[in-house]
Amino acid sequence: MKINSSFVLPNWKEDLLVWEGLEENAISILLNIYNGSPSFAKYHKVFRNNPPKLDVERYIKQDIEALLPFAFIANSDREFYERYFDDNLLDLIIEKGDDLTERTYSLILTTVINNLNDDRQQISSNSKRVVFNRHINKSKLNTNEINRTGIFTENPVYQFSKLCSEKQITPEALLIDFNINLPVNSKFLKRTKTEILLNKLRQINYKEYHPLSRTIIEQNLFNLEYKSLDLVGHEIISIILESNISVDIHKSWTQLILSIASDPRTSNQSRQYLKWWNRIDEELIDRFIRILSHSEILLFLDAISEFADTQNSEMSRMFESRKQLLVGLSIQNKIEKSRLYLPSRVLNFLKEENPKLELSYVCNLQNENYKCIIYLKIGDNHIIEGSHNCKIRLYSNFHSQKMLLNPKLRAISYSKITTGLEDHYWSNNERPLSLVHHSNGNWKKRVIDVLRKNIDFEVEQLLTNQEINHYRL
Repeated sequence: MKINSSFVLPNWKEDLLVWEGLEENAISILLNIYNGSPSFAKYHKVFRNNPPKLDVERYIKQDIEALLPFAFIANSDREFYERYFDDNLLDLIIEKGDDLTERTYSLILTTVINNLNDDRQQISSNSKRVVFNRHINKSKLNTNEINRTGIFTENPVYQFSKLCSEKQITPEALLIDFNINLPVNSKFLKRTKTEILLNKLRQINYKEYHPLSRTIIEQNLFNLEYKSLDLVGHEIISIILESNISVDIHKSWTQLILSIASDPRTSNQSRQYLKWWNRIDEELIDRFIRILSHSEILLFLDAISEFADTQNSEMSRMFESRKQLLVGLSIQNKIEKSRLYLPSRVLNFLKEENPKLELSYVCNLQNENYKCIIYLKIGDNHIIEGSHNCKIRLYSNFHSQKMLLNPKLRAISYSKITTGLEDHYWSNNERPLSLVHHSNGNWKKRVIDVLRKNIDFEVEQLLTNQEINHYRL
C-alpha cells in the first residue's frame, strides 16, 4: 500500500496525538503506521462503531493487525478501555506471543499502565504481571524493584506516588528507570502527580501560607477527575477541612476553597453547591462555616480598623476590647454561624483593597455610610455587634436567625437590625442584654457572665492584657 507525502490526516488523528505526546510529526507517524499495518484504518473504523465485545475478541483472535488500532483507542478513550479491556481479552493478546511486534506490545503495555487507577481495577494483578513479563525479561529488570512500584496492587496510583515521594523523583523519571516511556499527557502520570500533590497537602501547616494554594488555582487542578464521581477539588476541600480543627487557618486556604466551591451558605440549590458541597460531609461543611465566621469577624474588625484610619476614626471606638471578645470566642470554636452587614461605601472600599475577596454572602446595610454590623450565633445565644457607638445586643431567646442568615436577604436597614429587633423582643417580654461599650469594662463582664451559663470557654482569651491586669472575672 503506497502512501505519498500529500496524505491528509484522517479524523482519528487525535487518538494518535493523545498517546504520542505531540513529540513526533503526526504525518510521519501515520505514514509509518500505514506502511506497517495496512489494516489500521479499517479496524479503527470498526472499533469506533462500538461493536459487541464478542466481535472485538473475534477480530483480535483472527487478525493480529487489529491489535494496533485497538490499543490506540484504548489508550486515549477511557470508556472504550472499560468496555473492552479485561482479563479475557488480555489472554487473547498474550496468546499471540512472539507474533506481537515490539510496537504493538509496547502499546499494550502503555495501555495497561496508562489506565491504572485506585478506583476500580479493570484487570487482575496476575494479568498485569503477565503483560509486564516480556518487558521485564527484555529489559532485564529487577522483579523486586518492579513490585515496589505498587503497579500490581489494588491501589497502584497511591503506591507509585508514595515511592516517588520516598525517592524524591518525578513519576516520569521513575518510569524511565524501568525503561518505560509514557506520553507527557498520560492519565497515569496525571493521577500520580495529583496524588503526590494531595500527599503534600496532607502534611501542610494550614496556619501558614504555602505556595501549593497558588499552584492548585493556577493549574486548575480541582476540576480533574479523582475517584468514583469525585473531582480532585472534592478531595482538596476534604483534606484541608479534615486537617483543621481550629478556625485559625491562613486566609489563602479559605480563599482557595471559596474560589473552588463558593460560600456554602449562599444557596444549597446553586450550581456550585450541588457540584461541590453536595459531595462533602456535613460535619466538614459546618467546620468550614465556622472558619468563615472567624474570617468574617476578622474582616469586620479590619473594615472598622482600616476604614476608620482612612475615613472615619469614630468607627474604632473601644476597638481592642471588642476585637478581643469576638476573636477570643472564635479561636475557641464557639461561634457557629455569622453574617456581615456592611454599607456600600465600606463594601466598595474592601473590594478595592482586595479584589479577590469573597463578599457574596455579605448583606448590604442600607442608608449608611460608615456603620458596620455583624451577627453571631454562639450556642443558644445570639450577638448583634456593631461599629461606632452601636450597643452590643445579646439575645437568649431569638427567633430571627433564619431571617438574618437567609441568603435571599440582600439588604436591611441599620435601625431594623439594631433598635428594631430590640424593640420587637422587648414588646414580647424577651428582652436582650443591650449594653454600651463603656471603658470601665462592665459591659464585657456582663456579656461573659451570660455566655458562661451554657458554654465553656477560657475567659482570659476574651480579655486584653490591660483588662486582665485590671480585673478578674
